[in-house]
Amino acid sequence: SGTILIRPEGARLAGSHPEANSWPKLSGQVVQRRFQGQVYSMEIRVNDLQLHFDLPIDPPPPQIGAAITLTIQPAVLVRLREQTG
Repeated sequence: SGTILIRPEGARLAGSHPEANSWPKLSGQVVQRRFQGQVYSMEIRVNDLQLHFDLPIDPPPPQIGAAITLTIQPAVLVRLREQTG
């Protein structure tokens, strides 16, 4: 077990980029959606977690309350080392 950090700009809507088909996926429900000019600032509920992502404006992400599946760029995943002792 361990902790993984995901940079907020590293997610894309599943199916929006062909190269992302092999990337890890994350599914949840949209709880916040704010247009921020170049991105949509999104809050996604995944199980008991609420995660923040900045998604590109094209294609537009689902509305609040809708289901969403994201693909995560492997390069933005950071595994934290477990501290012992």
